[in-house]
Amino acid sequence: MYQHASRHSGVERLRLANAEDPEVNVDPRDAVMLLVGKPGHLRDALQSLVGVAPGLDNLVTADTGLLALKAMREIRPTLVLVGSGLPDVEVVELLRRIKEGWPETGCLVLTDGTQQSRQALAVGADFVLPAGLSAGQLFSAIQHMLEDSS
Repeated sequence: MYQHASRHSGVERLRLANAEDPEVNVDPRDAVMLLVGKPGHLRDALQSLVGVAPGLDNLVTADTGLLALKAMREIRPTLVLVGSGLPDVEVVELLRRIKEGWPETGCLVLTDGTQQSRQALAVGADFVLPAGLSAGQLFSAIQHMLEDSS
């Protein structure tokens, strides 16, 4: 299952999408971020932070790499943020497949260490940041990636 939240005129709406109702309608002119990570406190915190990041209109969350790829095909996000907590192999494979299928999509990865950082950069991550980053660092990276995508 993945979730979609959109922010227009200061109103946030949350819509759940599942296999029976997979379509999420997103305006192609909007800046959309796909947040990939296991459900839990870390993803909830990232979702709250990203939800107030300037320049983003929509936020879609995916629990796994496979659901993230499904969301990529359906909504074609501007940016992907991969949170820590997914197995390294899943992160590397997800990034590889995103960069093969959607090379224009910016990918930001939160990592738990140097080896994970190297692996993410080797397969095409645009930004790699430590998992304990500040809100300012995250906003700065998102802003830079949004500027690069326009």
